[in-house]
Amino acid sequence: MPNNVVNSTLIKQITKNGKNLALKYATQTETWTRTYLAQSVKDDFSRVIEKADVPAKAATATLA
Repeated sequence: MPNNVVNSTLIKQITKNGKNLALKYATQTETWTRTYLAQSVKDDFSRVIEKADVPAKAATATLA
């Protein structure tokens, strides 16, 4: 059963392969709500995405 993201919060915008990519984290899905995400987790997620091979058509990367 899918657990779709209902709301998210922007961590930051980066430029990857000449395109803007919004990095976000889920604050609410269909089954749970997140009230806080540690800055260290946001930083780690950002570092991973900055190094990752992101599909060319991607506009958003969301940590769920």
